[in-house]
Amino acid sequence: MLILNGFSSATLALITPPFLPKGGKALSQSGPDGLASITLPLPISAERGFAPALALHYSSGGGNGPFGVGWSCATMSIARRTSHGVPQYNDSDEFLGPDGEVLVQTLSTGDAPNPVTCFAYGDVSFPQSYTVTRYQPRTESS
Repeated sequence: MLILNGFSSATLALITPPFLPKGGKALSQSGPDGLASITLPLPISAERGFAPALALHYSSGGGNGPFGVGWSCATMSIARRTSHGVPQYNDSDEFLGPDGEVLVQTLSTGDAPNPVTCFAYGDVSFPQSYTVTRYQPRTESS
């Protein structure tokens, strides 16, 4: 097995190199404002069966950012819902998933929240216990 910079040949085969769109659609206008934009998908190797879909986005009307003028990269995040006021930072707060959908606690068979107390993760023991509560989107998409 070939090993290059700590990666096996099987892992390297899963990485797709970046590419530009073909057929004159590399830059597109976004409506009547005439701004040019482009999206470049980033090659991310899968780890544990999961590979996030990341891409660099360029807009000629964009300001300065961490990737340069006009460039941005949207990241997945979970946030507290603030459309109904300031968060209370207690059990009454609602959370929003990466797609903006409200997240609700996963319920056990008795319609009660299903928190689990964890003392370890895999082979790693924690110095204290943690309560883990699973959440899922309120509306499931197909």
